[in-house]
Amino acid sequence: MNYSFKETAKNSLEELDVDEVKEILRLIEEMIEEGFSHPKVKMIKERNGDWVYRLKVDRENTNHRVFLDYVEGDIKILDIMHRDVAYEGKYGNG
Repeated sequence: MNYSFKETAKNSLEELDVDEVKEILRLIEEMIEEGFSHPKVKMIKERNGDWVYRLKVDRENTNHRVFLDYVEGDIKILDIMHRDVAYEGKYGNG
């Protein structure tokens, strides 16, 4: 199964800095390939009881948290610095 982002998902990230988007997408691909062996990945339980993977992305000018739900194919990127959702959508072939 291929978990690469659709072009529409990539285009939805245009609001973020281009280098930042590239870094986030690269780290997400690493996260999908490496799972728990990735040094910045943790599995957390959300308030609704679902377990999701969290990827911590720290950069000089931003601080993002990426949440992936493998079962539903949902992705959410939170911009912690601005206390806002930077991106919310689907990934994969679905």
